[in-house]
Formats: sequence, C-alpha cells, structure tokens
Amino acid sequence: MTDTKIDALAKFLNADVSTIDIVPMFDDIYKCGNEEYLIYTSKEKDGKVKDYLIDILSTEGWIFNLNLEKYVNEDNKYAIKVYNIIDDPDYFTKEETLKIISTAAQNGAIDLTKLLNSIKHLDGVGQLLAIYDGKENIIKYKTGKYYIYRIN
Repeated sequence: MTDTKIDALAKFLNADVSTIDIVPMFDDIYKCGNEEYLIYTSKEKDGKVKDYLIDILSTEGWIFNLNLEKYVNEDNKYAIKVYNIIDDPDYFTKEETLKIISTAAQNGAIDLTKLLNSIKHLDGVGQLLAIYDGKENIIKYKTGKYYIYRIN
C-alpha cells in the first residue's frame, strides 16, 4: 500500500507512483525525477503556513513591507513592543526589530490567522510555499483535497 500523498501527487503529475519518493529527513517533501513538491492535506496546510509565517517574520525584509498595525492583538502583552516598532521603526536595530516581531508572533501578539487570510486574498498561499512557481495546486483524491506546491 502506498502513501495517499504519493498517490495524489502521481495523479496530479500523471506519473506512476513508483517514480515518486519521499525525500529523506524531510517527511513532507516528495520527489519525482528532479522536481520536488510539498504536499499537505486541508488540515495540515494552514498550520504549515502559520509556521512559515513565523519563520519569515523573523527574517530580513518581509516585516518591513507589512502593515503590521492591522494584525496586532491589542490585548497581548507583546503588543506594545510591536506598536513601538510601528511608531518609531528607527529606534531599534534591524536585528532587535526582527527578534521582537518573531517573539510577538510566536506569543500571539500578531494575529497570524488574520495575516494568513490577507495573504490568501492578495497573492495566495502558493506565493509563500511554492518557491519554484508560486502556484498552489489542488487535487481531489479519494476522500480529501491535497495541496501541492513545487519547490524547485
């Protein structure tokens, strides 16, 4: 019996399941020939995207292009630090800013669900996960939907 994600990818690529492998040490990366894909179920997708958002909020560049004020949970104890960055972005060093934003996101001061929904409506999740082509591919297989993102 094969993994249903392998079956879904094979159906999407119109390939034989024997040509698809899971990449060692990365249980959510699947390879067919030289192409690599992330494959998630409906339940897995939003959690993976939220994890990815926390990662990118702590990397240079991304947060400086966001209007973070729209995503701040005011009742959270980390919110004041986020507002300080918004009000005076030059007060903290870039490294301090990235650390504060990452910590705030991990502790709920930034509403990742709201941020995720905005990204879905603007560019789509594919722009985050499918680093090869930016596309989110959806395939129905058996009883569920699978979201496939090419990454190389």
